[in-house]
Amino acid sequence: MKIRKREICTLLICIVSAVFFITVNSKNSFLYSFNNNADIHCFLTTSRCMLRGDILYRDVYEHRGTVNYYIYCIALLISKHSFTGMYIVEIVFFTVYLYFASKIAELFSERKVISVLTMVFSGLLAASLPFFSGGGESEEFTLPFLIIPLYIIIGHFNKHPDEKLSFSATAVTGVCFAVIFWIKYTLTGMFIGAVVGIVVVCVRRHKYKDIFIIINNS
Repeated sequence: MKIRKREICTLLICIVSAVFFITVNSKNSFLYSFNNNADIHCFLTTSRCMLRGDILYRDVYEHRGTVNYYIYCIALLISKHSFTGMYIVEIVFFTVYLYFASKIAELFSERKVISVLTMVFSGLLAASLPFFSGGGESEEFTLPFLIIPLYIIIGHFNKHPDEKLSFSATAVTGVCFAVIFWIKYTLTGMFIGAVVGIVVVCVRRHKYKDIFIIINNS
């Protein structure tokens, strides 16, 4: 029960923090009268065409991945004629990002203040990056799918350094890679480092078979 209350408390802090960061930094929030980011309008127009039945890359073309436009379709289903849907979707995605940032901190310290400070710092860092200008860019939506595999890999080698990654861990990592690839494939570079790190660990332990098992599971 104590652990459950701690998790609920962490989630609530992340939600409040996400609302603050998105409200201040995203032009999709109610603090801004208009979003003048050209990319956002391109994404919204493309997604509106998809919702009316047009086929992406045939009837309507925009160079980002399909998942990017599915996210915008969800936003349009919430609010067709305003940026409110995008504002809500941004909050959800950023909440997930902040939550797993705090969970990574908990792997190294049981002190609640450490996880909260890490979460806040992660939010400030992400919100201050150039890609966050205007809100709703593809890079922003990849944040949860970048940090979840990071949490899985760090958590595994922190707690079970002598065991290979489980099927579920590699499967989730593979799904996150696929989602990022179909949002913006140039952002999948982190996974190269993760794969190289896992291969190095397997080679050092002379567990060459595990490399192929992990690749197959992914």
